[in-house]
Amino acid sequence: MNRTRPSLRLLGFASMAVLALGPLSVTAAQDATPTAEATPVAPLPPGAVVVAAGLANPRGVTVAEDGSVYVAEAGLGGEEPFESPAFGPSTRGTTGLVSRISPDGSKSTVASGLPSFALGGVEVLGPAGIVAVDGTLYLTNSHFVPGVEPRPNDAAVLRIDPASGEVSTLADLGAHERENNPDGFILESDPYGIARGADGPLYVADAGANALYRVDPAAGDLALVTVFPGLPGEGANPGRNGAAELDPVPTGVAPAPDGGVYVGFLGGFPFPPGSAKVVRAAYDGTLSDAATGLTAVVDVEVGPDGLLYVTEFAAGFDAEGQTGWAADSGRVVRIREDGSSEVVAEGLNKPNGIAFDDAGNLYVAVDSDAPPQAGPQGQLLRFDAVAPAGENIRMDPVGVGTLAAGGLGNRRR
Repeated sequence: MNRTRPSLRLLGFASMAVLALGPLSVTAAQDATPTAEATPVAPLPPGAVVVAAGLANPRGVTVAEDGSVYVAEAGLGGEEPFESPAFGPSTRGTTGLVSRISPDGSKSTVASGLPSFALGGVEVLGPAGIVAVDGTLYLTNSHFVPGVEPRPNDAAVLRIDPASGEVSTLADLGAHERENNPDGFILESDPYGIARGADGPLYVADAGANALYRVDPAAGDLALVTVFPGLPGEGANPGRNGAAELDPVPTGVAPAPDGGVYVGFLGGFPFPPGSAKVVRAAYDGTLSDAATGLTAVVDVEVGPDGLLYVTEFAAGFDAEGQTGWAADSGRVVRIREDGSSEVVAEGLNKPNGIAFDDAGNLYVAVDSDAPPQAGPQGQLLRFDAVAPAGENIRMDPVGVGTLAAGGLGNRRR
């Protein structure tokens, strides 16, 4: 299958072996009854502590001021059938949710009934990025399907009251994409990463529109900050008017210590190792590279130590062998001021969102991309004392530079 820009290109092709046999039928996806608290059988990565299990495709993670950890779960799709242009027979429903893990370790549901899509019975989209700001949660929720009537909260930034669970739409990115299509290519909106900038507004990466937006957290006013250019690719990409480019596929967002925001790029299919990167976007949309030579970036965060941390979803993607993303090959790396890198967590299976508490403990969502019939297999892991605040380490305002040759992108398990 020669899809150059799959719907949800950041996790597209995750189940290539299944796609090669043809998408699962809608009936098969619906009839599969997942175990309520299914857990992976793989051994824990070195240094990991399980904070929560039984999560339904966990994506974004945020730590609130009281120490509670909130996790956005994309869900398991639903029972309403529809036809996906890229994946064929699919389902959608309202199985997306947000969970809270309290400081005492107890897990509870903060908000449920959020949109969730199971594309072809293998690829789940739903709640993605999440950030806690002044006692309120802000959540990105995927996505809109061309030709399918959108539902409330599809492809939007949502506001959630964690006390009551009340959910409201703050900004409709899907409507903006349908009306404006800022990158001029395929009509697609997949709101993903979200962070609050040092200047006050929220910043949202739309992985489908290849764009960065600024959102007023009070009024919901939406403004385009920039459209990201394509990445170097081999051969003509029909999804980009024949240019030899990969889609950037912006994913994680984090405020940069000296202004602007960091944005991670997954890069487009076939996700060549070393082709992904992190850029720094100034408030006026000016872009500069912060770290290059990465592979399949899905989240970024600045730790209490002032350094940039990056989630690599996997070491590579096997399109020809049809085995998909390399299992247990994801990792989190630290980018130092001189541009060198250091692995702080490895052996992760499809890791996604990361966050730090005040003590510098790292939280990572793993097993974030399972088909709906597999049930809620996701976990939230903790790695202790990864980024304790120390000597007021500051990052260069224009980023940390290019990684050394033979660095992150060339490492495989």
